[in-house]
Amino acid sequence: MQYALGLGSNIGHRLQHLQQAINLLDDYPSISMLKVSRIYETEYVGDGVQDQYLNACCIIETELSPRELLTVVKAVEQEAGRLPDTHMQPRVLDIDLLLMKDGGYSDQLLQIPHLKLCDRQFVLRPLSEIAGKWNIFDSQLIVDELCKSEDDDTVQLRSELNLVLSTVSREAK
Repeated sequence: MQYALGLGSNIGHRLQHLQQAINLLDDYPSISMLKVSRIYETEYVGDGVQDQYLNACCIIETELSPRELLTVVKAVEQEAGRLPDTHMQPRVLDIDLLLMKDGGYSDQLLQIPHLKLCDRQFVLRPLSEIAGKWNIFDSQLIVDELCKSEDDDTVQLRSELNLVLSTVSREAK
């Protein structure tokens, strides 16, 4: 199954935190990193004031169930230094399960597509680069249709910043 993940960081060495997430996810035995978007700098969305985020999205392939993947994602966040109970607070690393290609999932802890996906340009802009034609499960919408024009000044492309995919052979997994 292919999943689209959202990555964000607004504390410390933000780019290094995003790269660490890509590396840790890609190093996980049953996860293959397929694509990574460019990086965007975005204003904090929510109550209060926080520093700007660096945001990116990636597509992975895995046989893990959504709940198993959530466990892996939370472990990656913790390894990167995220503290517990920092929802809607400044974060070293935030990883969200955004979409499943051709599917969805819902239980008490997790909903895919992400509940707020359609309202968050800081996720939709990078997501449109790598999964623009993906359908928002159980709707007639696709990612590209939800993405606002590039004139949105709350989401700025940082073309000088890049995330690097490992060149390690998949055969080793």
